[in-house]
Amino acid sequence: MAALDPPDRFPTKVYVGSDRENLVGHLETALRVTNTNLYSMVEIVCKFTEPFHIEDTRRGVVRRDQEALEPGNFFIITGGGLLFFLMHYCSLLNQHR
Repeated sequence: MAALDPPDRFPTKVYVGSDRENLVGHLETALRVTNTNLYSMVEIVCKFTEPFHIEDTRRGVVRRDQEALEPGNFFIITGGGLLFFLMHYCSLLNQHR
């Protein structure tokens, strides 16, 4: 890869509202991830009592479409409640003892 080529991954942070103290998650996002993928990932770890949308710091509302996700910080905006689900990963190797 040449020094001027863009990286194939970029850091992405998702917050609740505009408060940078309420981090939902941080992930390394591949260039082929779409806006719709981001909405789907948020819906996996959060349950909403009201509709929500996602905003970023530069362009405002992120549309739920197949456009490539742009690098940046994202904010979940909802008028209702929000629950987080903690995900636990188990190693299959421990089950084979």
